[in-house]
Amino acid sequence: MPFIGVQPATVPLTASDITDGIISTAKIADDAVGNTKLDLTANYAFTGTITGTNAGMDRLLTNTTTSPASSVDISNTYLNSTYDTYLIIFRMTPSSDDVHLNITFATDGSTFQTGNIYGSARYNFDVDDGAGSFNAGGAWTVQPISIGNSTGENISGFFYLVNANSTTYSSSVQGFCNWFDTSGNHRGGAFTGAQITSARDGVVNGLRFSFSSGNTENSEITVYGLDKN
Repeated sequence: MPFIGVQPATVPLTASDITDGIISTAKIADDAVGNTKLDLTANYAFTGTITGTNAGMDRLLTNTTTSPASSVDISNTYLNSTYDTYLIIFRMTPSSDDVHLNITFATDGSTFQTGNIYGSARYNFDVDDGAGSFNAGGAWTVQPISIGNSTGENISGFFYLVNANSTTYSSSVQGFCNWFDTSGNHRGGAFTGAQITSARDGVVNGLRFSFSSGNTENSEITVYGLDKN
């Protein structure tokens, strides 16, 4: 009996035999495309957020200010119970000369604490006398030698905020920074800070950056949440 219908191809199909777009994503099995089918040297643009137990780091905020302001704040929209550890990268330019950068925290997302509840230590790598610390001050002070505000002078760095949601142990910060002093000289240092033990039960869900005098002329801040899992 002769074959009825379209005679099957006698050779395997090739890509040129399949019309572009005829195979929809619904026809592709889950996990059918692995790393062997991807060009691992190519650049791929993701427009969504990578989530899951192996995501590790989630960018929560990128903020740039271009107008003078008394402070630059990070609210509980970004610092909350979702993450307990954060990486914060910053650059700040002061409006006034001869100032220090201070950081204070909020426990309700918007009211920043100014009492003597901050332990702080910082060290300047450049000179032996460039260090400072206090056990109960009114803010975490980032650098021991003041910043200038001439053209190009600023402070930049990064720090980790740890134990942000703990009511048993103090929330703390630890990081590194670069800045230029009032003579335009480069400085570099490290800084740490923590709630004093009597204030350890305050959950940190807001941060404020401000200078010891005058405004912040402009700034850039990026916040990442870090997954411990």
